[in-house]
Amino acid sequence: MLFRVLMLVSLLLSASFAFADQKLDGIVAVVNEDVITTTELKAAVDQFKNNMAKRDVQLPSDKVIRDQSLERLINIKLQEQVANKAGVSVTESEVDHAITDIAKRNHLSKEILAQKLEEENMTMKQYRKTIHQEMLVARVQQQALAKQIKITPDEINQYMKKQQDKNASNASIHLIDIALLFADDSPSGETAKAFEQEATTICNALKEGKDAETLTKTHKNLTKTDLGWRKISDLPTAFSTAAADMKLNSFHTPLSLGNGYHILQLVGRRDAEKRNVVTESHVAHILIKTKMHDNDEGLADADAKHMIESVRKQITDDASFKRLAKTYSDDTLSAEKGGDLGWITGAQVVPAFRDAMNALKLNTLSQPIKSRFGWHLIKVYERKQTDKTAELARRKATNALYQARFKDEVGNWIQKLRGQAYVKILS
Repeated sequence: MLFRVLMLVSLLLSASFAFADQKLDGIVAVVNEDVITTTELKAAVDQFKNNMAKRDVQLPSDKVIRDQSLERLINIKLQEQVANKAGVSVTESEVDHAITDIAKRNHLSKEILAQKLEEENMTMKQYRKTIHQEMLVARVQQQALAKQIKITPDEINQYMKKQQDKNASNASIHLIDIALLFADDSPSGETAKAFEQEATTICNALKEGKDAETLTKTHKNLTKTDLGWRKISDLPTAFSTAAADMKLNSFHTPLSLGNGYHILQLVGRRDAEKRNVVTESHVAHILIKTKMHDNDEGLADADAKHMIESVRKQITDDASFKRLAKTYSDDTLSAEKGGDLGWITGAQVVPAFRDAMNALKLNTLSQPIKSRFGWHLIKVYERKQTDKTAELARRKATNALYQARFKDEVGNWIQKLRGQAYVKILS
């Protein structure tokens, strides 16, 4: 207890000196060796209110907002401390790339993004700090918890089965109902039997290619109704069950319903989940890395561009692409294989690389391509169309299960950190 009191006094004294030039910025909480200041709390409260205003919902009381904002700051501080001890970090270049990606996803230039931030009373410096903080926390959470989360094949299969059932009920089909209707509401057994035999004869005729419209003229009480496109879930159970295994343009054996016998023809099917057919390219590249900041790996942009142009000239002069990839490429994994990246899709690479790859003719060499990683030379050996629907569905199932489990684990982990920490709320 004495140690904690002494530590608190020491922290308060050091904090008072540290913040003397900030008009005696108050301390609202102590978190192990760190403090949370009034300025930090005010910024968190303002951000909370801005976020709530965007969602157009009623704000809770000022006390609730303050308490929730302070709790969040304490939890972030604890996770930052874990990151520091574990050597987890986020570089300025990574923050640059993250902000660039955010701007592109929202179809904004960096200048317009800065203007919008200013409208929300946030400077770009504050925004960078927020992005850095979010990236650092996400990274330390992944490092601490990823290996603890195990998703079994059975869990994935069960999740996918539920999704398939949901998609099946949302699928649409186009049916034609050819019905032989009873003349009376309660036909005798002999009459019903005769109708069944006649319905079977009609069904066989349809399967042999006879026209339904023509058959309605030669068979009394025979009707043809185009049901149009209907969701499977909206159809009578007997119809939806019968149609489940039907092939296009086939006829189902007569179904006995209360009003007669129904012969269904399936003329169209629309799956709720679209097929995911993608173009895969067998690609190789040579990368010369560039650096955005002095402490980054790589060359200055102009030097990297000059080098990639020199490498390209050697290749056009009949030097081996694979040999030069092994010699010059900064992508060490692919360099060992002569620059070969294997079969990839556009979704697996950054936009600049994707666009150049997709536009390139087979077995030709690209011009130097600039991406956020540096300068590339690209070569496409082959292309093919691949149905990735099943693979994508499995990946989505795995990710959904992982995210749900991860969310629970993060909450438990933060509670554990809080239980092991010294936290003192001062005001």
